Amino acid sequence: MKAVRVALVTALAGALALGSTGCALPTRESRAHTEPVTVNHAFGTTTITGTPHRVIALGDRWLDSIAALRVTPIGRLMPRPDEPSPWASDSVGSATSLDPTGNLVGQIAALHPDLILLDEVSADRKTYDELAGVAPTMPADQRADASWRDRISTLGKLLRRVEEADQFVADVDAKIATAAAANPRLTGKTYAAAWLAGDEQLIVHTQPSTACGELFTRLGLRVPDTLAALPATRGHVVLPPERIDELGADVLLAGYSPGFDEKYRLLSGYADLPATKTGAVVFLTTTEFAALEQPTALSIRYLLDKLAPVLSRVR
Repeated sequence: MKAVRVALVTALAGALALGSTGCALPTRESRAHTEPVTVNHAFGTTTITGTPHRVIALGDRWLDSIAALRVTPIGRLMPRPDEPSPWASDSVGSATSLDPTGNLVGQIAALHPDLILLDEVSADRKTYDELAGVAPTMPADQRADASWRDRISTLGKLLRRVEEADQFVADVDAKIATAAAANPRLTGKTYAAAWLAGDEQLIVHTQPSTACGELFTRLGLRVPDTLAALPATRGHVVLPPERIDELGADVLLAGYSPGFDEKYRLLSGYADLPATKTGAVVFLTTTEFAALEQPTALSIRYLLDKLAPVLSRVR
């Protein structure tokens, strides 16, 4: 009888050991990674089951968001592949580069993705439907007040990286708060953002998008009332360069087309601007200036670093 009892205990121990390695009860975390995740958007809903591992990102904003979560896509589409943004992550470099002039849907299907991130440029109903037939597709949020925060939050849900997404946002918030605390005199001061597009066009932000305005609002800055009152189209007004004196703000974000940075400095009236006199001017390339209006998860940090030396000069 004793031998039988020993054999029974041994068998039970073996069964329990096997169960602990091969047949473990599902934990709350494992269940969370298998339960479907559904996200609503303009074209309906996108549902993900499991964790995507073969992700294709179309457009800079999705590429920056996926890089922020330290995920490497298998395929990418960049609007300017030969001119990567200065904040672009090297982690996306290994992804297959898609040809925008070719059959995009066919190229994507050949990579067998399990998630497709669709950019604003391509986010029409026809393209969405075609790509959704290949794999779950998440179109970009095209609301005027959509921000990089919304995008990375959505991506965090789809990739089962909610904690990482929340932490990234918290880190950026802390960076902005640190900059604001280091420059308390910014509260109530003004900023102007104007892009010298050509010899006769100075494109000025009068009502920056929520995504752009949020950064400056948190720093304590605002658009001057004189600029905000100008009749504008979609938050912009085109001024002739001779009206540069209307950019009389405490901080000037001077965007320029290629070859026009020096011409900006030579504009009549530029030397007399308040920001010029205090050295509170930040010159931005076209790519950098575009990021002011629609910051990405990575560009927001880059822009803040570029602004930092200038903010301390505001009086």
